[in-house]
Amino acid sequence: MLTKPVSRGIYSVSEVGENSSRLLFSSQNLVMLDAACIMSRLLSGDPAFKIGAMYIEFENVANPGDTAVIPSFTHDESVEYYLGLSGQFDYFRVRLVSTPALTVVPGSQDFFTGTGDKFNRVSFFAQTGELIGVNGLPFSASHNSKVKGIALVATPKWEDQTRDLIYGRSYFSAGNQIAKRDSHHIAIHWNQDF
Repeated sequence: MLTKPVSRGIYSVSEVGENSSRLLFSSQNLVMLDAACIMSRLLSGDPAFKIGAMYIEFENVANPGDTAVIPSFTHDESVEYYLGLSGQFDYFRVRLVSTPALTVVPGSQDFFTGTGDKFNRVSFFAQTGELIGVNGLPFSASHNSKVKGIALVATPKWEDQTRDLIYGRSYFSAGNQIAKRDSHHIAIHWNQDF
């Protein structure tokens, strides 16, 4: 059994308003054991296992200044964690906003040109939009909702969430947890480098 992560991706979190966007922070994610399952299926030619969604996890805390609970987890956990959330804990299962973009990691232009098939970074984008989580929890400023974590997810069958595979997962430090503002959405850019 694997005991530590083998690679990492980098994600950026922004707050998006009607006429504005503000980068809040960037960090690294933990690549999960499911990533091996996803990659093996994709490399065998099965397009059903492409990345199709992000999970955006939130908690409705008692008071606006409270810190959301960060769960401990290891890289071998999968979708069962999300399916088991209840009480003040919930999440969104959101489709990617656009087709993942291919680019070149800065500093590796000597090896990857960014033309033809020569890329080594894939970028995913998703954002909140709904006001009710998967488990029915309201997501609003009046409910003290705080976004605290994200996951990048392969969705082999959209209608059956139990088949989702978690590619990568991360939680925000106490200072980076995002209190929901009713006029804003939370946007996630996730870069995976190879």
